[in-house]
Amino acid sequence: MDRVDRYRELIIQAITESPYYRFPLPYPHLDRLFLRDETNDCYMLYEVGWKDRKHIENTILLVRIKEGKIWIDVDWTEDGIVTDLLRYGIPPSEIVQAWVHPDLREQPEPLLA
Repeated sequence: MDRVDRYRELIIQAITESPYYRFPLPYPHLDRLFLRDETNDCYMLYEVGWKDRKHIENTILLVRIKEGKIWIDVDWTEDGIVTDLLRYGIPPSEIVQAWVHPDLREQPEPLLA
């Protein structure tokens, strides 16, 4: 398995094991969707529907594989998908925190054993 295939697998694992994916929402008219476009290497958790009388459209997580690295464009999860990816052994240098301006980006801190 090549590196990008492994990244795809680990991104999907991190999302599907996340409580944001696994646990149901308390609102019957609000759906949480896991959208996967493996052709373009784009993975997204998205909420859409109604919460009380308010229409909700919310991107919780948007992760892409771009230029051979994992790009985190949006992450509103509590611990952050970066935590899982580092735990799975992906080097910090392979993760781009894309919501941060390119001039200000730092590498994620490696997890200590």
